[in-house]
Amino acid sequence: MIELRGVVHRYGARTVLDLPDLEISRGDVLGVLGRNGSGKSTLLRLLGLLEKPVRGQVFYHGRSLEDERSRWAQRRRMAMVFQDPLLFAGSVRSNVAYGLKVRGRGRQEIRSRSDHMLAVLEIEHLAERDAATLSGGEAQRVSLARALATDPEVLFLDEPTTNLDVPARQSFRRDLMGALRALRLTAVYVTHDPAEAIAMCNRLAVIAGGRIVQDAGPLVIWNRPATAEVARLVGLEAPIPGILLGTDAGLARVQADGRSLTVRLPAFPVAPGMAVRLCIRPEHVRIATGPGDTAAPAFSGPVEHIEPQANGVRLTIRCGGMLAAWLDAPSARSLNLRVGDLVHARVDPDDVHVLPEEAALAP
Repeated sequence: MIELRGVVHRYGARTVLDLPDLEISRGDVLGVLGRNGSGKSTLLRLLGLLEKPVRGQVFYHGRSLEDERSRWAQRRRMAMVFQDPLLFAGSVRSNVAYGLKVRGRGRQEIRSRSDHMLAVLEIEHLAERDAATLSGGEAQRVSLARALATDPEVLFLDEPTTNLDVPARQSFRRDLMGALRALRLTAVYVTHDPAEAIAMCNRLAVIAGGRIVQDAGPLVIWNRPATAEVARLVGLEAPIPGILLGTDAGLARVQADGRSLTVRLPAFPVAPGMAVRLCIRPEHVRIATGPGDTAAPAFSGPVEHIEPQANGVRLTIRCGGMLAAWLDAPSARSLNLRVGDLVHARVDPDDVHVLPEEAALAP
C-alpha cells in the first residue's frame, strides 16, 4: 500500500533519515519506535506527504505522487493524531465533524459519522460540551474521533499519549486499540515507549540515527533484538562483555565475568573466540545473598546502586559489566540490601540475549 524507496532526508547539512526501503501493507499497524531525535516524526511527515524527501520516492498503491494535486488528493484520504489534540473553540460534536465538513460531505452523512465515532469512543455524553472544558484524555479521544470520522485509508499517530497522565494514557490506548480492530485500519504509530508499541502494533520498525535497525513482529524484537540500541529500547540491559567459547545442542558457552556461562544460541552466525555482549532484563535476574541460596549463580558482585521504585527496588550490580536487577517489595524487605553488599545473581539461559560486539557497540 505504501512504499519508500531510497529515501534520504536532510535538514540543512544534517541527514535525519536514510531509508533504502520500507513497505507498509494494508491492515498493518506499524509501530515506529525510537529515542527522541532518532527520525521518527520526520518519517511520519514523509509518509503523510507533508514533506518531500531530498532523495528517493514515496509510493501509494504503486504510484509516486510527485505533483501537488495528486499529493493533496492522497492527503485527503489520510488522518493524523498528534501529541496535542489541536481542538478549536466550539462543541465536541463540531470538532468531530470538522474533517467531514472540509471534505464537502452532506449534512446527514456528517451527523451520522460524527455520532458513530462518538459512540465508538464512548464519548457521546461529551457531544455538546465546549472543547475548552475537556480534560487531556477527553480532548485526545475527541481528536481521535475527528480523525476516524473521515474514514481514512491510513491513520498516522505521532506520540498521541505523551501529554496524558497514566490513567488517561491507559484509557486512550484501550479506546484506540478497539477502534483500530473494529475499523480494520492501516496505521503508523510513532512512540518512544516500547510497552506501548508492543501492545498497540502488529509490526515494529526500530529507528536509530535516521536508519531502521530492525523491522519485525513485536515478539521478535522483544525476544531477539538485533542491536544493543534495540535491546535498550525494549528493556534489555547490562551489556556485559564476553567471549564465545563454543556451541552444543542449541546452546552457547560464553566466558564472562571470569566464568563460563551457558546461554541460548544467538540468532547470528557464531564462531569460537567471537567477542559478544550479554543483555539481560532486570526482571529476569534472581538475587541471593549467598551462593547456597541459588543453584550455580551466573554472576557475583557488589551492589553499586539501589533505586527505590513504586513496587520494589532496582539494583545495579558490578560484575564485569553493570547488571541491573529488579526486586519486588517483599523480596527487597527480606534481603534488606545495602550498597556494597555482595550478591549472587542467576539468569536462565533463555533470558540471556547475546549480541555480537560490533552490534552491541554500534551508535
